[in-house]
Amino acid sequence: PFIQQKIDDIAKIYAATEKDNVMPNPIILSTNPLVQDQEGISVKPTVRRVQVNDVEEIEVNELWDVKVDSSGGKPLWILDGQHRTFGMKATADDPNGVDRSDLPIPFILLHGENYDPPMLAEIFTYVTSGAKEMDPIHKYWMHYSFKLGRHAKPEIQNSMKASIALCD
Repeated sequence: PFIQQKIDDIAKIYAATEKDNVMPNPIILSTNPLVQDQEGISVKPTVRRVQVNDVEEIEVNELWDVKVDSSGGKPLWILDGQHRTFGMKATADDPNGVDRSDLPIPFILLHGENYDPPMLAEIFTYVTSGAKEMDPIHKYWMHYSFKLGRHAKPEIQNSMKASIALCD
């Protein structure tokens, strides 16, 4: 289930005008094994070909083009990153922010017959229940260090600097 507050918080971070925010970590997608044989639904990864000169083109094995046909249904599942995906989309709705809804989001694609529904369910369960919250003091320090959220305010930055000076 989606948690709207999470989506709103992510949208606020990425729509912020103070920084050029980009998605730092990939979402995890999988080919939907329940619909792959249906007409109008396909996911076809192909090795990217790159032009090296006027005549020659080579394959780059580490680079892939992924063609998705979704005219007949939902060919992909989001195993991890639903809130980030919808949060990025929601940046378009912030009248005071930057619309970053069209920016690329890095992704990992699990594709192939080895990824059956039970395995994908296990992966989904692992990534959604295995995440561990950062220790509160570490999280606070990271937010202060990178000026995130309320820690971007000058008064919070100054109060932290004063606290650090007093403890030194």
